[in-house]
Amino acid sequence: VLLTFDGTQANQLRTGTPLAALGNAEIQSLQEILHTGDNPPNSTPTDRILLPYRLQSGTGGVTATNDTGLLLADSFGGGVGATKEREGQPARGADTFGQFFGRAAASTTTYYGFSAFVIPDGGGPPLRQCFTTTAGGNQLSVVREGDQAPGLGAELDPAETFRNVLGEVVDLNGFGIARALRGGTPSANQFAEGFWKESGDALMIGRGTELDATLHPVTGQPVGSFLASRFLRFWPAGTDQLIVLLKGYGPGTNASNDCAVVHVTRHASPNYEKYAYQVLLREGDPVSAGDCPRVGVIQRVEVDPISGRYAIVASLTGSSARNQALFVGNTRIDHPNPTPQQNPLTPHALRRPRLALRKGTIYNTADSGSTRLRSILMQPIVDRTGAGGKGHGQVINRDGQLVLCLLFNDGAKELVVGKP
Repeated sequence: VLLTFDGTQANQLRTGTPLAALGNAEIQSLQEILHTGDNPPNSTPTDRILLPYRLQSGTGGVTATNDTGLLLADSFGGGVGATKEREGQPARGADTFGQFFGRAAASTTTYYGFSAFVIPDGGGPPLRQCFTTTAGGNQLSVVREGDQAPGLGAELDPAETFRNVLGEVVDLNGFGIARALRGGTPSANQFAEGFWKESGDALMIGRGTELDATLHPVTGQPVGSFLASRFLRFWPAGTDQLIVLLKGYGPGTNASNDCAVVHVTRHASPNYEKYAYQVLLREGDPVSAGDCPRVGVIQRVEVDPISGRYAIVASLTGSSARNQALFVGNTRIDHPNPTPQQNPLTPHALRRPRLALRKGTIYNTADSGSTRLRSILMQPIVDRTGAGGKGHGQVINRDGQLVLCLLFNDGAKELVVGKP
């Protein structure tokens, strides 16, 4: 059963109960429960829940050819807002929806995203496709299996096409961003995975994308490029922006410095369809503290999809009494003084994180005495594809306030809320 509460508890949906909006079919399972986010100032309220579902076969005319889809419902009104995304129903153009992938992406706008198989008009094998749409609106394509997959410079090769859709999110303007695979040429096969934005003409970031230089730990001189290898987590961060937790490779890269949090932003110079990259925090980075530790392992990352504020929990080298820290930052800070060759979107140091809380710090709250901090626990939520900021619960809000569980040397454990 799905319950909602706004002062009064309401029974929203229940498995096994006929649903009139779906022809009295019964829901067998809700594969995700997603909520539209906190609405930005001056935006239209979009307080709804998005529910990928599977229906019970044999109820309300349900068969294996029409048992998956999406429901959009009012959060507290109980009304179903949209049922048009269902297996067997018309899709974009003259196609027909096949099986849905069982996942979706809500946003702070009226737009939401999802992926499904489509059966092409005129027949042929089902194709994988990622869409965005609104309640009652047309479906818009983000990526589609068989379509040309543009490269970093917006170049197109007829032989390089999309092969699969691995995940999806929706940005602050309602545009979908798909994690997808391409193939068709030796280069596309080798560097297959990446992220593409709806209505965009270029790859945002992909395997093999050069992100930064790796510096020698002693001399500080560049020893080679740091390139993207494997994507672990990803979040939208405002408009035309992503934050990605990834693994990298290249000269000088090893197990002690191969993981990084990277900010991807659309860059207005020289070509608006190209993207710029900034490594926000990387394993092995020096930390500004008196004992000169380095980042050990990046343990947790959380991002607010509206404001671009983010939090990172990481281990530190050095004393075991002080070997964990919380870092916070904001990727939507414009460049304070861009040159004529730059613009407000140009990467700059103010977007990088600051040390906000560290293990071993003497800590005091209204509910406890002074004691030293032993560990920091942050529990962000992402889906099975690594996508965050899509309508699940968050532990950071757009003002940068966090929910953390702190453990202290005296054995106390405290759930704290605030802006470090």
